[in-house]
Formats: sequence, C-alpha cells, structure tokens
Amino acid sequence: MQAMILAAGFGTRLLPYTKYLPKPLFPVLNTPLLLAAVNRLKNSGFSKIIVNCHHLGEQIVNCLRDIPGVSVQQEEVILGTGGGLRRALDRLDDEPLLVVNGDIYHTIDVGELYHYHVQAEHAVTMAVHDCPRFNKITLKGQQISDFGGSRQDGEQLAYTGIQVINPELLLG
Repeated sequence: MQAMILAAGFGTRLLPYTKYLPKPLFPVLNTPLLLAAVNRLKNSGFSKIIVNCHHLGEQIVNCLRDIPGVSVQQEEVILGTGGGLRRALDRLDDEPLLVVNGDIYHTIDVGELYHYHVQAEHAVTMAVHDCPRFNKITLKGQQISDFGGSRQDGEQLAYTGIQVINPELLLG
C-alpha cells in the first residue's frame, strides 16, 4: 500500500512559530505530528510513503532521512495539493493512494479506509466527520452531493484531511 503525506504548506495560521519550525514538525506528546503520521501508516501496512515539503523543507528531510520506505519530495515552488500529487506520479504505483495532511493528528484506521476504498471501487474516498464549525460537505447516503456548505438536503460533515484516490485521476 502507498501513501502520501502533504507537508509543504507555510503554516500561516501558526505564525510566528512556523517561521522556525514547519507545522508538521510541531510536537504532540513529544513526537512531531509528521513522525506520528509516518508511524501510523507503517503500523497500518503502508510500505511506500512519500512526503512532500517546501517551507523549511530541510528540517523535514532531516527528520525523515533514515526511515526505510519513506521518500521526501522537495518542492522549490509551492504546488498546492494537486500539484504535489501530480509531481509524485512517477513515484507511484497504479494502486490507490492514501493522502494525509501532514499537520493533523487523528485516530482514523487508515488501513481500514484504504481497504474500504478498494472494495467499493470508488475513484475517491474521503474520510469525513461531524465538526459543526467546519461542516461544509453535504452527503446523500454515501455520496458527496455538495461542497461549500450550501446546506442542501443531506447530512453535513467536515473533511478530515484524509482521502484515498486512484492515481489515474491525477493524469488529466
């Protein structure tokens, strides 16, 4: 199984702290968020992990340098989520890709989410949860019917920063 951790952002909401430390390296219980994410992925069976970085990227490279199965994709220019994923295409297999934001802490069983995605044969599977302050996704059954919180009929949920996508979606 393969995964990509998105860790290239500037962390502007946490300035001035992120002037010196990239947000994915902020510690939670004395462990950087990024290392917690890598450990969770490895413990769930992910053998190929790509981490993109930009802002203070050398710190991320140094943090991950000696971890087997983890490669770092340094981006000279910030590419955004889609750009970072497209740039990683040559490192990816044809199998689905778990994508995780590098600045989140979660308890989602990412292995289970990945296997659900494969069985359901969806192009994209997003992990969502109920967080009223951020509920901007409308679900009708298991399908997303709207983004942006227009409050159409259906259940309102928030994106967790975790999704599984089929790499061929990035080719277009």
